[in-house]
Amino acid sequence: MNDESGKGHDTAVVLVVAAPVELMPALSAEKRINRYAIPLDHPILRFKLLVASEELQEAVQMMVHLIDSQFHDELGSFLEGHGYHREAIDYLPNLSCRSKLSIIFRHKTWKYLNDLIETAVNTEQWMIKNVTTGLAQDKNVEGLSKLLELCVQAKLWNHAKYVSLYLPRIQQLRAAGFIAKTQRRNNAQLVGNMEAASTMSIVATTGKLRPRSKSRSKKDSLLWQRMPSNDSLKRAWNAELRTNKYYGKETEISGWDGGR
Repeated sequence: MNDESGKGHDTAVVLVVAAPVELMPALSAEKRINRYAIPLDHPILRFKLLVASEELQEAVQMMVHLIDSQFHDELGSFLEGHGYHREAIDYLPNLSCRSKLSIIFRHKTWKYLNDLIETAVNTEQWMIKNVTTGLAQDKNVEGLSKLLELCVQAKLWNHAKYVSLYLPRIQQLRAAGFIAKTQRRNNAQLVGNMEAASTMSIVATTGKLRPRSKSRSKKDSLLWQRMPSNDSLKRAWNAELRTNKYYGKETEISGWDGGR
């Protein structure tokens, strides 16, 4: 483009943005239309021009590394719109998982789900059900088995149950048995820990409330004679510590402040 003086400028595209019609009367003439100059060497513009010209390889090789990763989802939509849905997944390294799933399900390109299995379990657990559904539609038993194994390793029991529903019957039964056994063990540990906490609270309360010898009345003495001695309480406490992994040796009792 040249100005009136004839001096040359870099070629640019002029983007014209008009205000909404309903706002026109309230705006002055110079504010009704805004013009923005976008240089033709802008990476996103060049990428789209090359793709539209069916020069995809050149667009990918020359432009993708120059474009900020925050725009990769937009580029993915653009490529998909031009019939390059596979290339959007293959060539855009920072395409989000949501965009990948959308492309995969719209075009039934199930093979790409195998690359999302580990990501789904390790960092994007919201997409486990989506990946499971896609693998099931593809009848990909191997992929489902891998997903189930990873869910079990990560102790994602609810997800593991869901994945197992799409596997052959024998694998469903094996998975259900293993999950039930593991959850039963966890529940037993939980009950054991609750009982331990209850026992230790009774021991601590009894030891704390036991009156010293000099302050006891005759009635109190007769009452406290029926209660376990402090030595018995100490042994019970420490025995519980030794069988419970949630309490360390530093909480063992070596003596009591209360008297006998």
